[in-house]
Amino acid sequence: MLHSFHVIEKISGRSIFSKLFKELLIDPALLSGFLSAMNSFAMSELADKGIENIDMKNIRWVYIDDKDLLFIIGADKEDEAEMLKNQLKVLKDSFIEFFYIKDGFSNINWDGNTTIFQDFEPVLEENVKSWEEAKKVKNAAALMDLLDIYQNLFAKLALFPEAKPLDLENIDIMEMAFDEQNASWNVHKLAKLDEQDLRAKLKDVISKFVIILQKTAKDYYTKIKTFVFPYIREDWQRIKDAKMDEDIINLFLT
Repeated sequence: MLHSFHVIEKISGRSIFSKLFKELLIDPALLSGFLSAMNSFAMSELADKGIENIDMKNIRWVYIDDKDLLFIIGADKEDEAEMLKNQLKVLKDSFIEFFYIKDGFSNINWDGNTTIFQDFEPVLEENVKSWEEAKKVKNAAALMDLLDIYQNLFAKLALFPEAKPLDLENIDIMEMAFDEQNASWNVHKLAKLDEQDLRAKLKDVISKFVIILQKTAKDYYTKIKTFVFPYIREDWQRIKDAKMDEDIINLFLT
């Protein structure tokens, strides 16, 4: 998630445009000055290379230097630097085109009034909105994979003859995820789920069933190899992508 976007005049270090999407405990003008100073320090120490990205506490800052301006975004530290770089490039190109800064900011006829650059805000917000919607779709797809993997695991455990009293074949993962009967999914519903809470809930439920089967199933590990392992091998890449590989190993292979 983006926290802020800044455009700074490189020579003076003055902010000509900034937009906060998340409250920061610092004045935007002071923040812009700090970000500019960080780049100036990097240029003096790193043979004029400047900063491309830097992580500070919970925020990742990404820089692009172009047309005598510094374009900077702050985002969640977990966001991929390459993705943020691409997003910043879109904003940078849009800003330059919007204000016709083709030959460099120092060459434009400007009276020093920064309010004229606020006209860029609708363009910025439209881009950010589209990225947030795309992120919701991506996250929803990832959660759907997570739910589907657990549904498949329950289905494989249900093949144990000893699992019949547990009624595993009738477990509805969607109902479990949304805490409602006959639940159906859509992007917005999935986006509202707490991923960590959902993971913990699903892991806890399947672990309890596995413990019961370990105690009651004859030749438990033979049946795991027969019913569960073929599915794990077949879907291993998706399991890894869903960051479930460690849980699967601890659940079935230790």
